[in-house]
This record gives sequence, structure tokens and C-alpha cells, in this order.
Amino acid sequence: MPSSQVLLDAAEARQKALVDEVNHRVKNTLATVQALAHYTLRGPGVSAAVREDFEDRLFALSSVHNQLARERWAGAELGLMIHNLLVPHDLEERVYLNGSPVRLSPKLAVALAMAMQELLTNASHHGALSTPGGHVAVDWRVVEEGAEKVLRLDWQESGGPVVRAPSQGGLGSALLDHAVREELCGTLRLDFAPDGLCCQMSVPLPDDGG
Repeated sequence: MPSSQVLLDAAEARQKALVDEVNHRVKNTLATVQALAHYTLRGPGVSAAVREDFEDRLFALSSVHNQLARERWAGAELGLMIHNLLVPHDLEERVYLNGSPVRLSPKLAVALAMAMQELLTNASHHGALSTPGGHVAVDWRVVEEGAEKVLRLDWQESGGPVVRAPSQGGLGSALLDHAVREELCGTLRLDFAPDGLCCQMSVPLPDDGG
């Protein structure tokens, strides 16, 4: 009769095989979506900016998925997640990250990655990152509010063009709002100060990281 250790090893091997298969299938699905987007969005009437924004959103989703896959979906570290979004655009020297290591659950990591991508896109098109001298400071911390832990993240732009509040929200604002308020049951504040956009997020952070 197999020993308990043999049974445990077999169970772990099955679990690893299952996780690897899920990762493989998700990567294939993302690759298919990217291919469909590549050809579909190159039709007449679709601007280059729309194509680029959509492809960047897909990249953000793929980036955080790869990070989670490397950790076998045990979680993702916040600072590394944001850093990975900056690298393809050579923005590491212009976006300053400041915060202690915070472990995020898969749900929280994906939603925050998409939120950060929207802020990066807006800053690159209209905000501080659209001019050579602009930069962004991203600060985060975990605080206790009663019995609950809360992740507070501040995005502050400076050195860019004069900021003007939009007359109405666009798709990026809607996606940002959806990620923070609806997906994570958090709060979101956007301050369109003339010297730079400030975004403040506050997200409940359960003991398991979200």
C-alpha cells in the first residue's frame, strides 16, 4: 500500500500538471485574441491610437498573467507587477515606485494591473509622460481601518502639460472605475489639478492579499 508521502507527491504532481495546463490554455487564448485584434483593428476606420491602446491593454493582461503563472497563481508582488508594465515602454526612469512589498491575490493583481495600464495610457497620451520632462510618482502603503487592511495607492503626475478636467469621461476612465469600484469594491478619486493628475485608490485587502 502506498505511503502517505507517495500519495502526497502524486497529488502535488497532478496539481502541478493541472496548473501548467491551465496556464498553457490561457496563454493560447490570449495569443488568439491578440492575433484577432491585430487583423480586425487594421480595417478601415480604426485609428492607430485605438489599435495601440487595445494592444497595450492586452499586454497588461498578459504581463500580470505571466507573473501569476510563474508563482503558480499563489499571488503577485505589487511593485514588480507595476514595473513589468513600464519596461516595454522604457518608462522605468520616469515612473518612481515607492512602497513596501505587498502580496496580491490573482483577482486583485489582475484588476490593479488593468487600472494601472489605464493611468499609464492617459499619462502617455495627455499627461506627464507625453512630454520629455514629465514624470509620475506611485506610492502605496497598507493601513488598518478597524479590523480591515486597506491598500492605498497614490498616482501623482508632474512636469507635464497643464491639466484640464475632461468634459465627460472616456473609455479609459470607465475601465479604471470598473476595475477599482466594481471589481475590487474600492474607492477612487481623480483630481485634475493644473500641475498634474492625481489618482488615489483605496482597496480592501483581506488577510490573504485580496
